[in-house]
Amino acid sequence: MGQLLLLALESLGRLLTEAGVDEARAPLLGSAKGNIGHAMSAAGVAGMLAGLQDFIEIGVDILNPIQTSAGSMSDLPALKKRFGDNIVFCGGIDTHRILPYGSPEDVRREVRRVMQILGPGGGCMIGAVHTVMNDVPPENVLAMVDAVEEFGRYPLTD
Repeated sequence: MGQLLLLALESLGRLLTEAGVDEARAPLLGSAKGNIGHAMSAAGVAGMLAGLQDFIEIGVDILNPIQTSAGSMSDLPALKKRFGDNIVFCGGIDTHRILPYGSPEDVRREVRRVMQILGPGGGCMIGAVHTVMNDVPPENVLAMVDAVEEFGRYPLTD
């Protein structure tokens, strides 16, 4: 386990350096997730996707969140094609537009769309991309859960 952690920290250091984070400002282990997110925002989502292969190589199993409104991460078919055999995608349901402002039917359609793209062959955990805030109508949260139960059984159907 110690060697795996060392490899993860070396990979994290490489990603942060590539993102322009000064070594003196390197994150403490407990703050790594937050700092990766900010560093990758500065480098762009494409930089995060390039670094994703490093994380896969050290044994990271899940990418959370799949934020469908963020740059190249919104190209779900390309994401699935490039990394889908090697990592589980978690998230995919937008918390900035679909959940707070869509109708329950919009949410249902979005869950189905994301599942049809990321689900084939496995490796898909549907959920909100970030914390569900209090501006999200409860019926939309229920629509998301109901749609996962309806469409989330293998084999997936159209």
